[in-house]
Amino acid sequence: SSTEKIEMTVTFGVPEKDVEYRLDICLAGTKDVLVSKMIAPGTSSIYELMHGRGLVAYDLYVDGTYLKKDGKLYYVSSGYVDVGYQCLYITEMENPYTLKEGAPTVKLSSPDLSWEKKGWRVNEGPAVLYHKDDIFIVYSASGYSSDYYCMGMLTLRDDDVMDKKSWEKSPIPVSYHKPWKEIYSAGHCSFIHRENGETYM
Repeated sequence: SSTEKIEMTVTFGVPEKDVEYRLDICLAGTKDVLVSKMIAPGTSSIYELMHGRGLVAYDLYVDGTYLKKDGKLYYVSSGYVDVGYQCLYITEMENPYTLKEGAPTVKLSSPDLSWEKKGWRVNEGPAVLYHKDDIFIVYSASGYSSDYYCMGMLTLRDDDVMDKKSWEKSPIPVSYHKPWKEIYSAGHCSFIHRENGETYM
């Protein structure tokens, strides 16, 4: 696929200096993605605009993230695909900016439990968490503007990440509204995995 060079400035709210980052930006309404393999906090960086079958299979996907297993890369996202509310989906990738041609898209989770339907039904904001040999997907549920915005979790129980039956959904939220602890709308997170093995939420 053809590429173009685009220069832009992105500011990272992180304390580290002389650290390399990768930032992917999906372009709304297109199948293109901006990719920067090395960027320093607060500095200008050259991005490559990748054309073709990019991260956005169609305009209904949001909150995409990567999942890695057994040398393969997958794209996990939230979307309105076959229903009128957001669910979680997964599809295999050729590389970090291209979905695998002909790969199926599988629905992993729907907002079917009562705590996923407060305000409105939604599963969004998936974040992949690795711990030893275990893989988890933590996601947001219920309406973000409600007091009940919370986080649920899927746990991989079998080898096939593309099989919905391989994933077990927690019957209760793993993070939720706790006004007695002054915790409100405890949903939407991400994880940073450092090379030294530390994980930050």
